[in-house]
Amino acid sequence: MHKRAPLFFVLACTAALSVVSCKKEKHGCGGNLCFTLDGKDISVNAVRRTLPNDRSRLYWEEGADSNYKNLEIDIFGTTAARYGLDDNAGSLGDAGFRYTVVENGLQTVFMAVNGTLDVTSAGQDAWSGNFSGTVNNGTVSLELKDGIFTNVPKE
Repeated sequence: MHKRAPLFFVLACTAALSVVSCKKEKHGCGGNLCFTLDGKDISVNAVRRTLPNDRSRLYWEEGADSNYKNLEIDIFGTTAARYGLDDNAGSLGDAGFRYTVVENGLQTVFMAVNGTLDVTSAGQDAWSGNFSGTVNNGTVSLELKDGIFTNVPKE
């Protein structure tokens, strides 16, 4: 075996591990609720609100007036379970997704049209789970993927 072969092997393994580590970090979530919408990673710190009729809302907002963002995920149920993610949410077992972006006064609303939301932990103090599907902004349908919420606290 050539003397440089072991060094090459070590460098190749190190490079491969670096790529795996970087890929893992890319999907890291800087907040307690993250998702990818049309290829763009979005990370926020949401709270959970308890609403009437066995409904919970994962909620976040920032900004005001002509530059504003807001996220509302309504979950019609109180237990760890799989919920259908769609625009007709309103019945037990359904979930809805609404992401509003206002930039320079121009508003775009992304609403779920299909998908699933899994609540994996529905404790009194915090909820965790994941979601994916398709949203529509009134013009086109976009992919919603890699959605995750971790220990979202009750407000």
